[in-house]
Amino acid sequence: MKRIIPLIICSLLSFSTAIYGNSEDFIDYLFVDLKIDDRQISGEIELITRDYINFYLPIEQFNHYLSCNLILNTEDGRLSGNFWKEEIDILLEDGFFFEESGDKYISINTLKLFSIDFNLNHPKQWLNITTNDRHPKTKEIITQQRKKLIQVINERNSSLLVKENEYQLFTPPNIDVNLSLQNQDNFGYQMYSQLTQDALYHQANIKVSKNDGDNYRGEAILSRKLRSNGIPMTYNFGDMSLSQSVFSEVGSKGLGFYFGQDNRSSQKLQENVSGYALPGTEAALFLDDFLVNFTRVGSDGYYEFNDLNLKNDKSTYRIVFTHPDGTKEVREISQPNWQGLRADQWTPEFIFIDFSKGFLNSSTVKSEKKFAMANATYVYNEHTLLRGGTEWSYNGQEHNLLPFTDLEWRNTKDSSFTAKLGYSDQLLYEAKYNTKINNHSLHIKKDQRGVETQLINSNLIGYEYTGDKFKFGTTYFESSNSGLNVNERGVETKLGYSSNNHSHYFNWRHQITGAGADKASLISSYSSTLGSLNVSISRTFLEKHSDQVTLSYNSFWRGYHLSSSIRHTTENKDTTTNYRLSKSLDNLTIGASISHKSNGDLFANLNLSLSLNSSAPLKTLRNSSYTRGSVIKHWAFLDENYNGTWEEEPILEGVKLTAQQQNPKEIKIKNKSHLIGINSYEPTIFYVDAESLDNPFLLPMYPRVKLESHPGGVLDVALPFHKMFEVEGEVFLFNQLGEKKNHTGYIPLEIISLNTNKEDFKKVHTEQDGFFIIDKLQSGIYRLKVSEQYLKNNDLDCSGCDQIIDTLLAEDHIFFSEPITLTPGKPKQAQAKS
Repeated sequence: MKRIIPLIICSLLSFSTAIYGNSEDFIDYLFVDLKIDDRQISGEIELITRDYINFYLPIEQFNHYLSCNLILNTEDGRLSGNFWKEEIDILLEDGFFFEESGDKYISINTLKLFSIDFNLNHPKQWLNITTNDRHPKTKEIITQQRKKLIQVINERNSSLLVKENEYQLFTPPNIDVNLSLQNQDNFGYQMYSQLTQDALYHQANIKVSKNDGDNYRGEAILSRKLRSNGIPMTYNFGDMSLSQSVFSEVGSKGLGFYFGQDNRSSQKLQENVSGYALPGTEAALFLDDFLVNFTRVGSDGYYEFNDLNLKNDKSTYRIVFTHPDGTKEVREISQPNWQGLRADQWTPEFIFIDFSKGFLNSSTVKSEKKFAMANATYVYNEHTLLRGGTEWSYNGQEHNLLPFTDLEWRNTKDSSFTAKLGYSDQLLYEAKYNTKINNHSLHIKKDQRGVETQLINSNLIGYEYTGDKFKFGTTYFESSNSGLNVNERGVETKLGYSSNNHSHYFNWRHQITGAGADKASLISSYSSTLGSLNVSISRTFLEKHSDQVTLSYNSFWRGYHLSSSIRHTTENKDTTTNYRLSKSLDNLTIGASISHKSNGDLFANLNLSLSLNSSAPLKTLRNSSYTRGSVIKHWAFLDENYNGTWEEEPILEGVKLTAQQQNPKEIKIKNKSHLIGINSYEPTIFYVDAESLDNPFLLPMYPRVKLESHPGGVLDVALPFHKMFEVEGEVFLFNQLGEKKNHTGYIPLEIISLNTNKEDFKKVHTEQDGFFIIDKLQSGIYRLKVSEQYLKNNDLDCSGCDQIIDTLLAEDHIFFSEPITLTPGKPKQAQAKS
């Protein structure tokens, strides 16, 4: 037994030697990206290792990339020559160099002998050499880096297809329809519809509601996006509202025309938010994480929130819509900002409204009032904005001109000051100052406005604290009316608390003097897996208290949406309860509701809502709205002429366009895909998905597509695909003894197109084993050659170094080139004798 054990050990050692051999014979070749002072150097460098701990460079590459001229004697390890204008003569220790097949290699640790640091990331395959800009070719490297960056940007831009927003004479409209059948004392109906489309080269947005026995109500607006000196602008014509930031007090809604900055980048302050949504939708207004108001959209589809406080730049309003099908939609409310304007830019603005007219927005109260305003906005610098203009108004009896000037100053988002001056028989003004230190904010406001013959003065000072979960604010206000001889003073206090699944917001308004009454309210929201509950409790302290309680509950379970609400007021001693159950199918939403009032009235309601695109009504039926989206009509084709233009060439089936956060309805009409419901009001990047083609040699000319449209718009997008070819081959490198080298990597090859008068040049390098692949070649004839400069620098003779490639001879898109052989050139003395 004692003899057997040594024999087994000897056998294992012999087997290990047979398997692994001598470690000195093992060599691995790595190609890594080279950085000098964190700047990418074009191409790759070749590193050699025997143990994946020590790495070596060919002495030729060391000299080339370090811009030096060193000679390595592998017999004694002497390294001599010139290194950055300094003569070097040192002896390297063992392990800092070696010679393999006549090639000399030097360790990258040698850099430390020249006080040069480096960092080699083996897994990610990059080497960064830090010279602190001492490298002799630093300026040249920076220039090359910039050229490469520009080239990458140009290549990226050339691979992007851009389709700008466009308007057409007519497009099939996107239509939302909501029909309610109700039974109270007798049978009746309610109808709400909204459509968006292109009409007369404008975006048309029409909203109509009608109750049984009543006239039509709604609004119609024609609008168009445009740019002026690079600034996003828009103009609207139709039913519109007047901003509350103007001095004149004339009206709210009418038929008008507006031209100015796009609403996405407007500086105008809006203190009320209104709009249309599907009847039965619950709209909840949030200030940061606090629920501050909620309402259920009535049968006419109209909702409105008043008294928004946008003075604090740190506060964010949003509306959360819970639609009848249970889905939620969040819309951010834009605050005044300078987006779209840069320093030394200006933009004009003009608005005219006739409050006596309207497309669909008719009123029972006839008014002869009119309003117009023209102004210009100028950004002086990043902190200061100036505005000046004139307001004109007509109250049915007399005209009034009111010139004004406006100043806004902002110190980032911590402090701001705005002042507005106007004059109409008397001086009018408004001044506001806001500042913020950490979680504490201070707001001060003073203004003087004129209403007909009366002059109203008001002052306000407020403090607000905003924490992670708590919010506290208190405001003191006072106002006086010269015409009515009325003075009012009061204090308003707000306290809020929010957590992950609930929030509470308490508001107390105390009237010190004046005709107003004290009022207290508490609004709370709760959410869990069982649903969401909103509660509002308020009391108005009149001679007889007036209380109001509102509860709203929403739950979504197995495709069914259950909602209920109860509203009780003590002033009218009225209690109204409502229960609603709806189910969303693929094509529509069906709902039923019952409402009961304390006086005994009972309402039964059957509701049906759907959305469609009129180009294919039955195919596009859907339970969610299309009206905020556009239609992208796209098709892929084989670009046989390589010109990027569709000339009735073959269509490729199955290619898709995809984008994040987009869920359109896709239908096919005449071999073309229609994506309906795309939200691309802002430019959106789409990606071409060609997996269904299952052909790696059919490549899109534009892998990415940048689209911009508008609600109701239609974009035609033709996607060219090119048939591509590959050239594959191998390069053999021999040494002086005629032996084939194991390493034949990074030999530069040039492929030149002979298809046009202008030669298109492309440079590639071989892999470490000598193989090469040149891909993405269009159909045609090419010339393949080894870089003449490389042959000259390395004194090599070449066989097969100049070949003609014809893709017509390719086998299944792949052309196999003839072998390329590189051998050492003849010594100069031998050449002279010959």
